Amino acid sequence: MSGWRAGLVAALVGGVVLLAGWLIPRLGDDDGEAASTSTSPPSTDLPALSCAPELDAVCRSLASELGTRAERFAGTDPGGDVVIIAPVADIPDGFGDPVTVARSPIVVTAWRERALVLGAHCGGPVDPGCLEQAYGEDWSALGGNAAWGAFKIGLADPGRTDGAMLSWSLIAVGGVPAGLDDGLRLRAEDTGALVEEMVLFGDSRADAAVAPEVAVAAQLANAVGRGGRLEVFYPASGPWVDYAAAGRGRDSGRLVERLLESEVQQLLGPLGLRPAAGEAAGLPDGLGAPGAPAPGPDEATRTALLEAWEGLR
Repeated sequence: MSGWRAGLVAALVGGVVLLAGWLIPRLGDDDGEAASTSTSPPSTDLPALSCAPELDAVCRSLASELGTRAERFAGTDPGGDVVIIAPVADIPDGFGDPVTVARSPIVVTAWRERALVLGAHCGGPVDPGCLEQAYGEDWSALGGNAAWGAFKIGLADPGRTDGAMLSWSLIAVGGVPAGLDDGLRLRAEDTGALVEEMVLFGDSRADAAVAPEVAVAAQLANAVGRGGRLEVFYPASGPWVDYAAAGRGRDSGRLVERLLESEVQQLLGPLGLRPAAGEAAGLPDGLGAPGAPAPGPDEATRTALLEAWEGLR
């Protein structure tokens, strides 16, 4: 091939290669701009969500939806730009203006097999009054299997979180029921850890527990996976936990406002948490209709309840 023909062929081939290099990144891109291959998450200036322990699963889901990160609220000022979601009473003084964004009733939960026996013994639902009949008793006296041993209850420390305080108040506001100290076999730092440990150890540690509904909801599927099933019982009237959001930082107000938007509120039901207003939709299987909200204990009653807790063996 002569020199001029070889040069022409090389030029044509080079042109084709350049044209392919220009076209390939644009295939499937309607606006003609180069497609991005980056997998990095979009940047955000929103503060982190710092949530009460029983809201861990809720917090992770909301943070993903809102484009920020989630962390656990330890009960003290977390520092930095952050929005806390926790019971109103747990938010540090001076940390913004708390706005209620969700609610959760205090419930009784029990392993299904034990709940059926308790219900038959009490002749009704497994409520705080039914639990009083079980404290200090062996299962054989309650109509259950003697191999189950004594009735065991699980509770969280009311001195640490308001969810635990309201749970304790449901069963001890009129005084510590007889036999409860003998049956209190599972004590946890918070209500999230309480239900998690109840599921982790099964009925060897607790036959029943009292906690906010959202803490139980987080473990319903895990309980089935461990060979059991948690039943949830709602008192006819009892305290509810009001979960509030309060923030600090330039965009904290915007994030709190987002938490109150209807599309975000609609995400709460499937996570086992009830919206600030209106009915919850899409609650997990196993949750039901709550009882009437009742006022929580006043400061004098809270002091008495803490003293009663500290007096348990």
